[in-house]
Amino acid sequence: MKIKEYLESILGNNYYLVEALILGPYPSALFVAELLSKDLPKRKASTGPELTLLIDDGWDISRIEQINELTPQPSVRRVAALDSHGLVHAKIYYFRIQNYVGNYTKRYLLLGSANASLSGFGTHAETYINIDFSDIDPGSRGEVENYIKHLKDGELGTKNLGKCERCEFWVRRNTWVSLPTVRFVNDELIGFDAWLRRGRLCHQYQVDQNFGKLNLHLKKSLPKSELENTLTQFSFGQDTDSKLFSRSYVNDANNNDAHQAPWRGKYFIETNYGFWTSSDCYADRKEEFSAQRSAERKLILEQIESGNSQRDWLNDYLRVLNDVVKHLQPNRAKDYLEFGKDGKLDNIYIERAIKKLNADQIRAKDKDFAGRFTSGFSFVNFPQLGDDFDDFVKNFCKTLLLRMKGQRVLNQLANVLKNELGQHIPDCADNLLERIRVDWAEKPKFRRALIDFHKSN
Repeated sequence: MKIKEYLESILGNNYYLVEALILGPYPSALFVAELLSKDLPKRKASTGPELTLLIDDGWDISRIEQINELTPQPSVRRVAALDSHGLVHAKIYYFRIQNYVGNYTKRYLLLGSANASLSGFGTHAETYINIDFSDIDPGSRGEVENYIKHLKDGELGTKNLGKCERCEFWVRRNTWVSLPTVRFVNDELIGFDAWLRRGRLCHQYQVDQNFGKLNLHLKKSLPKSELENTLTQFSFGQDTDSKLFSRSYVNDANNNDAHQAPWRGKYFIETNYGFWTSSDCYADRKEEFSAQRSAERKLILEQIESGNSQRDWLNDYLRVLNDVVKHLQPNRAKDYLEFGKDGKLDNIYIERAIKKLNADQIRAKDKDFAGRFTSGFSFVNFPQLGDDFDDFVKNFCKTLLLRMKGQRVLNQLANVLKNELGQHIPDCADNLLERIRVDWAEKPKFRRALIDFHKSN
């Protein structure tokens, strides 16, 4: 079910959306933009509905910034589970609609499994439970109203920032609903587990071995002796297919030097999901997080993207092909290459080369490909993990403990943590995790030292 379809079902022909409140862990900017869209059915207010978002403490800051850039700007607040290690996994949608005359209001709760994303509404197989406020037991209706009001208003300013207590209400006899307790938090009071969930994962980008190359397809495989005497001396490399060869038309576009990354061992922790670093570290040092030849790769990419040298590359390729023909044994070229009736190389080689040059130019213009090609790495937001997050945290602490016990601690996070713990380094990952969680919650200096680990010398 798409969000537009749901709204059509409750709005009908006589109502428009006045207010929406969403509590969920992973809201997307695309979903929020659709909810605020002027294309939604029966929309009356030109400024759009009043929208409040309550987002789990571990959701990535860059995704929240995308939401904050929307117009009209929603009210966004971070929340956390009562247990600081947990996730605010509930998906609660509250909608208030009004008739066009303005004298009648209706309210709905939509509960279920769907995240506030286009995948949650439209792609995945999800559960949706729609509750009309008029169907709630009259004795419970006031509690639900107070719960929604408390979520909307929040309670910032106190030492613990306050919380919205659990609400349990009856719909019909023997049918009840439980809404969770959540704590209101800000960026300074971020939990250790939430800090991990906000992080970035670094993956080495395997360079496309075909990018920046023109291919040569032979009619049949060359004998080894002729291969060495002809194609290899003209810089053609053999692919896994013995009939397929390729030659770079731009300097070493596919040379993979991504393994040369000393910064990864210094600022990242290896886990079972990839190399992790904090969102703050990535934001502050992302210009450093690239392969050593990133500047050269950027120039290569700009050359291919501009297309200014395509004619030169094509002419060079055809010249080399003709040289290959000359170096093959007499009358043997036709056994491996296609020729036209005029005795010259078939135009198919020109057509294929032009097609490949154009395809590479399109790829060079793709921002995602360009970023990974020039840096040699991809940096992704931490995945939406459920119960598997516990395995990640334990794996994280195992690696951290190994780094701390080394004679020379090169990893910045391990070094900072070792200094903070002093002589009291736990003997296993489970104990280390427990110690970090306790000190993170109770010692602001400890928490700040870990958050700022990438700033230490």
